Amino acid sequence: MNKFLRRTVLAALLAALCLTLAACGGSGSDDSAPDTIQDMAKDDTVQFDYGDYLGIWSNGTGDYDSFEVEPGESGEVRWLLYAGANWEYSGYLQYVEEYGYVYAYNDHNGTAYRCELDGAELTVAEIGTFTYGGSGTPDDFQDVEPEPTADVSVLAGDWYQDGDVDGDSRLEITADGVWTLLDCTGDMDAMMDYGELIPSQEEGSWFARSTMLDDVEYNVTVADENILYWGGEYDCYIRSQG
Repeated sequence: MNKFLRRTVLAALLAALCLTLAACGGSGSDDSAPDTIQDMAKDDTVQFDYGDYLGIWSNGTGDYDSFEVEPGESGEVRWLLYAGANWEYSGYLQYVEEYGYVYAYNDHNGTAYRCELDGAELTVAEIGTFTYGGSGTPDDFQDVEPEPTADVSVLAGDWYQDGDVDGDSRLEITADGVWTLLDCTGDMDAMMDYGELIPSQEEGSWFARSTMLDDVEYNVTVADENILYWGGEYDCYIRSQG
């Protein structure tokens, strides 16, 4: 075989090898897939078999103890995250074809977390690794997910402690459930804390989850349309009618 022919054959083999490697890289999961996606768009047209994800995943390695996945309405696959017996977050699973991974979208903060299965272990990025504990049935799940359509806008307004506009504390709540707790004892009102309202299982009850302070959450009970009780001391706040 002459030198020219050998070079031609070698070039053809290298080209074939490159095509093979390119084909392999274009399938399966993308190693560069991000751990999280902000404000991931929901796509109801995605076709994917989530069967391997369904069930109760326990013994979490991070701050959370269990990650529970079950079929939801309208073909959704819903998940709930618990710390001990306390429900913390919930959302839905969605396969993202661009990266070749399933992501767990959090309804409460707009972040989607990459999920990775490895046998009997499920790793949810930035949340923890969980061990498969069984397929479960709806009765096995710790709680029913709070009603996602609860209307927080009915609480919008300025609320004064004990109804005293010149009192020590004021609570501001916006129509989208963002709250600010203010100290009114000085010359100017000072912000003590702020966060978002999340519905609980009980009608008329909410969780006020702090954004400013780590691991802080207040219980909120609505007595009537203009009276609510806030926090562990159940301070009374009355909405201003002005």
